[in-house]
Parts: sequence; structure tokens; C-alpha cells
Amino acid sequence: MATVIGQRVPPLAAGDKLTREEFLRRWEAHPQINNAELLGGIVYMSSPVSVEHGDSDGRVGGWLQYYSAFTPGTASGHNTTGLWLDGKALLAGNMAEALLKLQQGLRSPEHQTFVAELGRRKE
Repeated sequence: MATVIGQRVPPLAAGDKLTREEFLRRWEAHPQINNAELLGGIVYMSSPVSVEHGDSDGRVGGWLQYYSAFTPGTASGHNTTGLWLDGKALLAGNMAEALLKLQQGLRSPEHQTFVAELGRRKE
């Protein structure tokens, strides 16, 4: 007697390279996944965010907005790449460590690219 062994459909994962058909097969097999896109054959997924993360993100965003509002020539850069902070040090009040990470970031080539992009947007 032959038996059929059911195949488990793997979930979607960020970075998977899939056909449209395979993406839809996995999507439909895992209704709990609601944050995936297939772009150019690559799966993109946003990270799930906890309440703790959301609260910390809001506090940092508020601090950045306040700073940029009162510091001419700056932009907050909230939720973008280009600004380096040591979040743990900042939330712990260890400003020396937070400033050290910020200064390292400001000297990086990535930051120079970020600044150039901001300059282009103002033009």
C-alpha cells in the first residue's frame, strides 16, 4: 500500500529568490505572513516590531526632530540610513559612548553619501 507523505510548504523568508508562482504558493500556505513583497524575483519583508522597539524608536525620533529643529543645517534622518547612534548607550544615559559612535559615523564614507543626497534634495 502506497502512502502519500504531505509536503510542508516553507514560509517566505527575506532574500528568497522565487518565481511569482512559488511566492504565491508560500503566501497562501502561510496566512500569518502579511508583510512580504516579491520585487524582481526577490522576497522583501519588513521586520516585526515590538512595543518596546516602537517606544524606543519614537523617543529617538522625537529627540532627533527636536535637535534638528533647533540646530540650523541639520536634518533628523529618522528611519533612514546615514545616522549612527549607539541606542543602548543613549537610552542608558552613557553620552560619552553614544557620542563616540556618532563621531565614528560622521567620519564614514556612508555619511558623506548621505549628506550629498540631502544636498541634492535641497537644490
